[in-house]
This record gives sequence, structure tokens and C-alpha cells, in this order.
Amino acid sequence: MKKKRILSTLLTIMVILILAIITSVYYISETVQFKEIGEEYLKIFNTNFIERVGIFCFTAISTYLIIIFTNIGIRKGLKEHFEAEEKQLPKLPNNSISIIVAIILGLVAQYYLAGQILSVINMGFFGKKDSIFHMDYSYFIMAIPVIQTILKMILVFLAILSLYIVRILYNSY
Repeated sequence: MKKKRILSTLLTIMVILILAIITSVYYISETVQFKEIGEEYLKIFNTNFIERVGIFCFTAISTYLIIIFTNIGIRKGLKEHFEAEEKQLPKLPNNSISIIVAIILGLVAQYYLAGQILSVINMGFFGKKDSIFHMDYSYFIMAIPVIQTILKMILVFLAILSLYIVRILYNSY
């Protein structure tokens, strides 16, 4: 049991290190390439890179916390039933699996949202308003597609999390 825990911890650390190495190699190589093209393009690359890293970090941290709090809630809910039946509480996925799932979901969110978040933050207004909702047309063209993408991603994540909870509860009884 102890060896399995050490192995999963080492595997998680290895995944994080591989991700860090790939990211740093990408950043260094792209920086060199953009310096050859021109310094003015380096600022654009840095802005896009910071956006990608920000999306990844926010998604990975929030996903990790949601999974950990879900496991705590499941453990509290099952504890009463298993103590009443004098059974052993099933083993729930630990931090290592939560970190790896958070990294994968962070990469997926980064892939789908990169470039869109900056367009919403730096959104310009067209000066014409919709006659029904009295909102600028730029909101409908730039902001709504990004909001829809984010909501779809949240919906898919909650559906997968619900299936995870059902699987844990089904295997427990």
C-alpha cells in the first residue's frame, strides 16, 4: 500500500515536471523566434502566452478544488452508512489522480478558450444597440460565443462529475 502511494506521487510529480519542461521549451523557442522577427511581436506573444497560462492555472486549480471537495462530501455522506453497517469505507481517488485530471482539464480549457478571452477583455463597441435588449452589437458578436463555450465546458464537467459520484456510490453498495 505504501509503495503504491509513493508510485502514484512520483508519477504525479513526473507529469507536472514533463508539463513544466514542455512549457518552458515552448516559451524559450518561441521567444527566440519572435526576437528574430521583431521586438514588437514579442509583446503580443507574451500577452497570448500569459493568457494561456492564466486560463490553464485558473481551470486546473478550480477543477482540483472541486474534485477534492466532492471527495470530502462523498466521504462524509458514506461514512454514516458504512459505520452503521460496520463496513470499511471504499478508497476514493486521491490527490494524485485529482491533480492529473485537473491538468488535463486545464489543457482542454486552454485549447478552447485561448484567444477568445482576450477578445472579450479588449472588446470594442460598435456604437449601435439592439432594439430588443438595448445592448451593443459587439456583445452579441464577441462576448456571447465565449460565454456559451465556458458554459458548455462547465456543463460537461458537471455531467462527468455526476457520473463519477454515481460510480462511487454504486460501487460502494
